[in-house]
Amino acid sequence: MSRLLIVIRVVAVLAVLLGINYVVWRWLESVNWEAWWIAVPLIVAETYSLIDTFLFAATMWKSQERPRPTSPPQGTVDVLITTYNEPIGMVMQTALAAKGIAYPTPPTSSTTGTAPRWPRRRVRRASATSPARRTGRTSRGTPR
Repeated sequence: MSRLLIVIRVVAVLAVLLGINYVVWRWLESVNWEAWWIAVPLIVAETYSLIDTFLFAATMWKSQERPRPTSPPQGTVDVLITTYNEPIGMVMQTALAAKGIAYPTPPTSSTTGTAPRWPRRRVRRASATSPARRTGRTSRGTPR
């Protein structure tokens, strides 16, 4: 049994025991029966929360540490960075974050052909590739 599983079980038992102590106290000592229309629904909600805590603790009781995948990731990751009417600082921050994605293939960003040229230049300077769509006609036949 790992150290993490022991910690999880200790925290789960403490949470359930303290919750039972609190709900018993609420039901027996602190109900304001003069305002029962608000007191009883609150205590019922707290009791439901304790039941939910117990079920979560029961679920986590048998948690397992699973081994990491042994095969390398397959496929590609495509990152679309919108640049049209976006502040350059946010675009550059996003491009640099996309560049830092740890994946076997280098990330590729894409800008629309209708965007100004400066975002594409700045993204290229950040050494992420930036293929732009060609301007022309949209799917409705109108110019871009």
